Amino acid sequence: MIARIESAPLARFLGGLRVPIVDVSRFRLLPDVPFVDADDEDIARLAFEHFSERGFQRVGFVGDDNILWSQNRRVAFTRLAEQHGAHCDVFAAATSHRIHYNLPAPALTRWIAKLPKLVGVFCAWDGFARQLLQACRAANVQVPDEVAVLGVGNDELEGVGHAAAALLHERITHPRRKVSDVALPPRGLITRQSTDVLALEDPRLAAAVRMIRERACTGLRVSDLESAIPLSRRELEARFRQHFGRSPHQEIIRIRLLRPKRCSPKPNSPSPTSPSAAASSIPNISTSSSNATNG
Repeated sequence: MIARIESAPLARFLGGLRVPIVDVSRFRLLPDVPFVDADDEDIARLAFEHFSERGFQRVGFVGDDNILWSQNRRVAFTRLAEQHGAHCDVFAAATSHRIHYNLPAPALTRWIAKLPKLVGVFCAWDGFARQLLQACRAANVQVPDEVAVLGVGNDELEGVGHAAAALLHERITHPRRKVSDVALPPRGLITRQSTDVLALEDPRLAAAVRMIRERACTGLRVSDLESAIPLSRRELEARFRQHFGRSPHQEIIRIRLLRPKRCSPKPNSPSPTSPSAAASSIPNISTSSSNATNG
């Protein structure tokens, strides 16, 4: 049986059945039942890298500490921020409803109004991202000019269904074999207007970073940056190292490594340097069980 166990009565009922069960809920109400869900660590890493790539030194997190997956994402995201020397503010209220997670709007509005700007805020769920956007409107905070908002979607049918079916088949065919939980990795990020901003005060550095983001997978070289940005190679190198701790060339390589699918050549595709090569865009970061999307 594949079940979404989101209430104590349902957990008690299913716990009394002598049938194989796979849980696709995120509440973990039956700890001994294997579950399929998104990889919270990977989602948090993807969110932090998204902000880091855009130069954010201050980030924030919005979630619900009554929900395990929100806790997991908060812990992973704040740990990454600490490791990379970024300041992270947290709004993690505890809602009282399991299905409709409504954060306290007045408190969220006060929090975002007082938060130092410019800041990139990672919301543990798209619903929280929408609530944060409403709070920004109420506080007259501009998105994305003052606050960039990133959420995590909830489109989980296909990926979770396939993984849960495979896990259930394993339980049925090998009832005595211990099976492991399945954490589905993110596949990409879908950028929208709410995070399409660079947190850089240096306009020339911002232009260079934007050029790398857009053309790293189409054969971009440091010499191309020199031709397009009115800075000497030495000055460009110095500004990159001062702000990011790496050279422009290392940044190009880093972006390519973050986007292996987009940067891999396709059969019969034009060469990256040919005029017909399509300009790259921000990569999709969707997951089998949840899509990291901008709110």
